[in-house]
Amino acid sequence: MSQLDMFSRAQPAAPTSDLPDPGEVRARMHAKLQELRDADSMPWSDRDLGVWRTLWPQMSRWLPHEERAELIAKFDVELARLAAN
Repeated sequence: MSQLDMFSRAQPAAPTSDLPDPGEVRARMHAKLQELRDADSMPWSDRDLGVWRTLWPQMSRWLPHEERAELIAKFDVELARLAAN
């Protein structure tokens, strides 16, 4: 077998995607939401809270509209609950 034969039989590489996997996004959002639910007081620093306030709606864009709205509402409810404590 020549070197050229080796290359002609090679399978093309599967294209990779830079888009987030909705399942991974969903799992991460549910984990963070559970972290808030389990807390009696804000578990994040002011800096982390600011980051999550920005990231949460951006991450939710990778999910179906109804799920996105539900997760945003639940996030807001938990933040309000923790702010009241």
